[in-house]
Amino acid sequence: TANENEKRRACIRKGYERYKKLSSVLFVSQPLDLVRALYPLLMNTPVENDAELVALVREVAETIGEDHTMLLRQLKGTISEGRSSAKSGGSTERDGSHGGTTP
Repeated sequence: TANENEKRRACIRKGYERYKKLSSVLFVSQPLDLVRALYPLLMNTPVENDAELVALVREVAETIGEDHTMLLRQLKGTISEGRSSAKSGGSTERDGSHGGTTP
C-alpha cells in the first residue's frame, strides 16, 4: 500500500543518514565493507547474496535521489573478482581473509 511504501522510504532515508554518520567515523581496510555491513543493518533489509545487496543499493539511491553509479560499479567489480577468484581456488575479500575494522 501507499502507506507501507512511505514507511519504507522513511526507513531508508533515516538509515542512509545514519550510514553517512557512521561511515565518517569508522575505519575499514576495504571501503565496500561498510556498505556490505551497514546498508542491510541500517535499512532494516537482510540480504542473502551480492545480487540482493546491489538491489538494496539501487533502492537506496532511488529513494534518496543520489547517484550511486560509482558504488554500484565497485560492488559489481568486487563481485566479479570474487567469482573469478573462487573459480581459480583463490581467496576472496568476503571469506574473512582480508578486511575488518580497526579499533
